[in-house]
Amino acid sequence: MWGDIIKNIVLFIPLGAIIGGRKCVIIGFLLSCGIEITQYFLRLGYCEIDDVLNNTIGTIIGALINLLIVYRYSKLLK
Repeated sequence: MWGDIIKNIVLFIPLGAIIGGRKCVIIGFLLSCGIEITQYFLRLGYCEIDDVLNNTIGTIIGALINLLIVYRYSKLLK
């Protein structure tokens, strides 16, 4: 169980780190919802709201990493 939670979070961290900002959280949430709905309709699995939450948490962590990198880089340039 915890392995799946960690995997879902880790898989969405790069998305948040690449895009950054508030919009990446919305994009991560919508992408995760799209994945879950597709799995449900194609009968590849079942729709899990907790996966959407975990993916969104991963995107938020990635956005925070992006923010930290941008902040540190801007400090180095000054």
